[in-house]
Amino acid sequence: MTSGEVVYGSATSLYVATAAGPGATDVHKFDTSDPARTDYRASGQLPGELLNQYSLSELDGRLRAATTREDGSESRVTVLEDQNGKLVPVGSVGGLGQGQRIYAVRFIGPVGYVVTFRQTDPLYTLDLSDPAQPRVRGAVALTGYSSYLHPASDIRLIGIGRQADAMGHVGGTQVSLFDVSDLAAPMRLATFALAAAVSDAEFDPHAFLYWPGSHLVVVPVQVPGPVPAAPVTPGELAQSPDGPHSGALVLRIDDSGITETGLVSQPDTGHASGLAWFPPIERSLIIGQTLWTISNAGALASDLTTLRQLAWIHFARPGGTAAH
Repeated sequence: MTSGEVVYGSATSLYVATAAGPGATDVHKFDTSDPARTDYRASGQLPGELLNQYSLSELDGRLRAATTREDGSESRVTVLEDQNGKLVPVGSVGGLGQGQRIYAVRFIGPVGYVVTFRQTDPLYTLDLSDPAQPRVRGAVALTGYSSYLHPASDIRLIGIGRQADAMGHVGGTQVSLFDVSDLAAPMRLATFALAAAVSDAEFDPHAFLYWPGSHLVVVPVQVPGPVPAAPVTPGELAQSPDGPHSGALVLRIDDSGITETGLVSQPDTGHASGLAWFPPIERSLIIGQTLWTISNAGALASDLTTLRQLAWIHFARPGGTAAH
């Protein structure tokens, strides 16, 4: 679980959550509707701890919060309302993933999605349309887990996380596609996994890119193995036997499932030790028909269709040294 502060902002409010000792979280609400000033409005307390900013969401002036008890015995979603300077619980639903912790949360309008994990990954769907009576609508138990959830459409959800076996032993990066058209019966439609890989997108949502127009997902990964001539397939990369390597995994996600497109790697910029060094991708963006991947070493432009390198802009540090 997270430590320190969690900050979440809606269109008119700012919420700051801080630890309130073992097993509780204080939440403070500020009014930001006037661009010239910020005013304190209310405070309240939640049972348990928040995961991150996605654990909080405001709808119709009410705050929804997903928390896990310190001992991991239970997770719940609580709805809070500002009543005369106090954030007062008006409804809650508990019993999520007993004996597990929350790994991902996403609120989309009156619907909530919560992932818990210990050995398996239940993805819970929640109906929050009645703030006084939030309820679990459905759940699907899976191996592995998602630690970041991203809407692909009104009925599809993308999950970024890790593989795991039935005993909960964690493996490499896993991308999942969920069908949430029926909240009472969510389903995982497809997965793509890259053994031994890790991705910053698990922890930093800004590292993840979904481009609806092309149905493309771009996920930074770090994997074992040297770089074949780029672009390569993720399968080729996973089979490389020597040395670590970084790149941006490109997948196509649509109603038919998940399709491998390739992996974009920035050029070897060298390392002070003389070893090969392939800079980890930190951000990706699409402009027209060009995919840009950004690291602290430079910016690479690739053709969006073929992933062929179009241009490489190296960021040199003052004095002409490479940026590592």
